[in-house]
Amino acid sequence: MKSTDLSSPSEARLPVSYTYNKPTYIAPDEHLYARGMFITINNHKQGSDTLYQSLKKQYQSIVYGLTCTNHSRNDIKCVTGKLPKRNRIMDCLVVNELPVMVAGIHNYDTYNNKTLRGSRVSSDYQHLHMYVYGVHHHLPDNSNLLDKCIEHLKILLARHNKLNKYKPSELITIAPVGRGEYIFNDVVTPSSVYEYLEHPYKNPSKVCCINYIADTIQYGNNNYPLSYIYRR
Repeated sequence: MKSTDLSSPSEARLPVSYTYNKPTYIAPDEHLYARGMFITINNHKQGSDTLYQSLKKQYQSIVYGLTCTNHSRNDIKCVTGKLPKRNRIMDCLVVNELPVMVAGIHNYDTYNNKTLRGSRVSSDYQHLHMYVYGVHHHLPDNSNLLDKCIEHLKILLARHNKLNKYKPSELITIAPVGRGEYIFNDVVTPSSVYEYLEHPYKNPSKVCCINYIADTIQYGNNNYPLSYIYRR
């Protein structure tokens, strides 16, 4: 296996804290991204300050890719370290019919020759993980059209992130939340999404996507504060 300078995009696969004989999972009768979208960006030599400053642009690009509408960054709210009130989140999802994004910053691990994971050159830097809920309202059901939309989002996100090489498909990973072995871990619906966003504060030991992004005690516990981005 050929090694790379950056950690593998397979980081987007959430680790499970135990092993077991995996049963067969039946996909729920819902849009592939109905429970949210998990994004990993393998940033190249970027620090946490730079990544925090980019979050409005990241959200703006995602919304543009989904709706073809370029909202002003003055209309985009970014709150770091505290989950906004329920009405703020629901107004964005229901009234504005736009997604809500949660961003978390992780440290790179030093490259491990045995596992072939980690980074040779960015171990003193950070990278982004994002959870975006509400995207399914703007994405097609057709798998071919959906794949094209996902690739288009990667290209848009690449504009605001320093990558080791311009190959968004390799260095930006977008995956649906609550599929496969995580079907019972990440149960997210319009009526329960706020409770899901509360997990890092109220249920940090739960194995799920939002806790992985928050880097809670179940994972690395690096404690970079989460940021919440939405349209006012």
